[in-house]
Amino acid sequence: MKFSRFFSIIFIFLLLNQSAFSLGKKDKDSDKKEIEPIKEEKIPNETIKIDLFLDTKKPNSKNHFNWHASSKSSSSSSPNSDNSYKDYFDTISGASKVHSTKNFREFSADSNSKNLRTPKGLRNLCLYAVSNPEMLSADNFSVTQQGKKLTITFTHRENSYKIETNEKGILTPPEGFFIKLKEKNSEPKKENQEAPAEKDSKDTKKSEKNEENQAPEKTKAETAEPSEITDNFQKDEPEESLKAIFKGKLTANLTAEGILTLKGKLKLTKKEKPEEPKKEAEEEKAEEEKSAEEKPEDVKSAETEATTKEEKSNKVIIKKED
Repeated sequence: MKFSRFFSIIFIFLLLNQSAFSLGKKDKDSDKKEIEPIKEEKIPNETIKIDLFLDTKKPNSKNHFNWHASSKSSSSSSPNSDNSYKDYFDTISGASKVHSTKNFREFSADSNSKNLRTPKGLRNLCLYAVSNPEMLSADNFSVTQQGKKLTITFTHRENSYKIETNEKGILTPPEGFFIKLKEKNSEPKKENQEAPAEKDSKDTKKSEKNEENQAPEKTKAETAEPSEITDNFQKDEPEESLKAIFKGKLTANLTAEGILTLKGKLKLTKKEKPEEPKKEAEEEKAEEEKSAEEKPEDVKSAETEATTKEEKSNKVIIKKED
């Protein structure tokens, strides 16, 4: 009887020990999970190398847009697995040889949101090197030079663009890229008016191909005057929602013969969050506190003395009145 009680007590003790050990282990595991930091999303190693040659004054068979991109994780409709292109204007077909600007747009876009991770003006600038030379005059393409600094302006599909290098002829996208949307005279929508039908995929592809095929007609709606592309610009930057954008260094050069070249490399980089500006009230309060702390002792004593004199003079006046 005594032995059975003894074994029962030992058995209960072992069970309690085991349960306590299990609970302690779970607590440790939960603590580890809480301590583990949240892993940041890894930025893919994507780069784009650009080699642009454009004669801004006359048709030139040497015009080209060559570019090479690092392999992209997302699927692409491009048949070129190496992502390397040598493109130029084909006078026989009246279009670019391999339509590389379409692939350039696909690669530079975010695979999820489809938003461009480069300025819109960069892709449109490269478009001129593989398009009908008449497109330059139709879009009022202009390049001005001050030392090594270049300013490029043009209007394409009702958007006006301005691209400015620094004093050394260097572009660091998205810096130096500006855009202005041309205002349209929109008519008020009539009652019971049906919404315009959406273009199907065939029409979209045809529109993209025509962009490189030939120069557009100089209609009033599509052609901007030079004065319309000189002011009221805003920054041509990728969407704020993007977590990574292409940044890098592009060297631009313009010869006396009007040959524009653009060479360099862009790399996908984590986008920096802009600092939130302080509230005006907080800034004013901080300034007041700072000025009070920095006020010299002689100024403080002078203010105290002036207050004392004012109090004495008030007492004198009161006595006279009495």
